[in-house]
Amino acid sequence: MILHKQSKIEVSVKSSKKMSKAKGIIPGEEAFDLYATFGFPIELTIDLAEERGLTVDLEGYEKAKKEHSEISNQGKFAVGLKNEFDDQLNKLPETKFLGYESEEAQAEILFLAESFIVLNQTPFYAESGGQLADTGEIESGNGAIFKVLDVQKYGKVFLHKGEFINEKGFKEKEKVTATINKERRKEIRKHHTATHLLQSALRKVLGKDVQQAGSQVDSNKLRFDFTAPKAPSKEQLSEIEEIINNWVDLSLPVQTKILPYDQAIKEGALAFFGDKYEDEVRVLCIGNDDVAPISVELCGGTHVQNTLKIGLVKILSESAISAGTRRIEMLVGESFIEHVSEKAKIVEKLTQKFKVPSEELINRVAEVEDQLQRNQKQLKALEKELVQFKATELFNKVESQSGINKLIAETDLNNLKEALDFIGGKLQSNYVLFLVNKDGAKLSYAAKVSKDLHEKCLAKDLVAKFARQVGGSGGGRPDFAQGGGGDKTKIDLNNLY
Repeated sequence: MILHKQSKIEVSVKSSKKMSKAKGIIPGEEAFDLYATFGFPIELTIDLAEERGLTVDLEGYEKAKKEHSEISNQGKFAVGLKNEFDDQLNKLPETKFLGYESEEAQAEILFLAESFIVLNQTPFYAESGGQLADTGEIESGNGAIFKVLDVQKYGKVFLHKGEFINEKGFKEKEKVTATINKERRKEIRKHHTATHLLQSALRKVLGKDVQQAGSQVDSNKLRFDFTAPKAPSKEQLSEIEEIINNWVDLSLPVQTKILPYDQAIKEGALAFFGDKYEDEVRVLCIGNDDVAPISVELCGGTHVQNTLKIGLVKILSESAISAGTRRIEMLVGESFIEHVSEKAKIVEKLTQKFKVPSEELINRVAEVEDQLQRNQKQLKALEKELVQFKATELFNKVESQSGINKLIAETDLNNLKEALDFIGGKLQSNYVLFLVNKDGAKLSYAAKVSKDLHEKCLAKDLVAKFARQVGGSGGGRPDFAQGGGGDKTKIDLNNLY
């Protein structure tokens, strides 16, 4: 598979030499195609390119990756829209977004489909920039209610996806009231602003080379992907969490302003690499005017007006998602409180179970763990004694015929190998041993034959013969073999050897 991928990159390399007048550049789209189609990491593409004196168009790669992500995010929602509604949707005016100032708005229905509605203006945020869409309801004067489950952008038109919760419907040009789920939006705002604080704290602790590689902001959790050569230590993660909570406690203002893109970048605003921006952009600034701001980024999402509104934050996990890319999941505000509450319930149940105060719980669990390990050692010792006891009984049933020590018998022992090893150890040589246990859920059987008898008999042949007899399966070596399964009523040991 790797060879196939390398041959694919060779094609890209040759193509790049022909296409580029420079020293050879692998187009970003081709580099992303290697990743999307074959799972070929961009880091390996870069390494292979460098070996050949080439470079990779990383900006083009990120652009292709972003476009692919936008298409993927639309999922089934966008399937068929281009063919079925493209002409109609393209003729509609741009949806006016009112959600920065309003959570409810009067609107007019411009377009109706079976699963989505287009309004002339809306308070609903359409999924973008990592922030998930608002949910809520659209209601008409005649009592028809459309439950909004998702909102996606189709060009500059907002598609409100959902379903009617009663038998009444809407008509085009009808006036309606659009209302978002206010509590959900409230929690999303907290998580989104916390995402910006997280990036600033990461850059403060890990260095300015940290770059955002993606995010997802929901009402109950945030996910933040970033570039880093190695995993942050536990101490660094604790420091990052502490820095964010300190910023929250400082009650820092969160402000937005509209600026020309070039001016925003010149003034130090961070932009998501590979993202598309309009000529005028929305700049989010966190911090006081009299000191350097904590964070300045281009962002079209919704946010709290003051960091104090965020509440406590807690880093839930940190992990690698690909070479050079890490992921942090974090809880904020009510989500963190619910998380702590659930943990407290677990602690309460454990304190009742172990009958100790919560502060003694760790020591009590350690004691139980130590006792369990001791019990397991004792159990293994008893099991070994039991095997040896029953194996001794079986040893006493060994028959000697023509100088060959033979034991073909049934047993209720589960560890057949250990029993055979014990008996074989006592006999040393000239033995043919076969045991079958039919007491379990299915038959199990095993054979052991001393090396000096291999010209006459093999353990794997004994097992294979018995398996054919009962309809089971098995295999192994000349000295030891085992098998299982089959019909217990077909057991016949008289002619096995």
